Amino acid sequence: MKLLFAVFVFCNLLMIMDTVAYEETMPVDMCTFLKWSGPCLKSKCSDACIRSGYVDGVCQNDATENADACYCFKHC
Repeated sequence: MKLLFAVFVFCNLLMIMDTVAYEETMPVDMCTFLKWSGPCLKSKCSDACIRSGYVDGVCQNDATENADACYCFKHC
């Protein structure tokens, strides 16, 4: 009986590991949204991102009237 239970648990672990491995290999196509405080540095966003609030290294006021909030939207 203990052997049967051990085999059952082992098989379940194999199925879980297989599912996790499959999910990791799937291409992830989702947007990344970053927000930070302080100076808006170009290094915070890659060239593939849209920078919002970035003007000459200083953040402009955004819709929330927060002068030092920067946003980075990655294309989907």
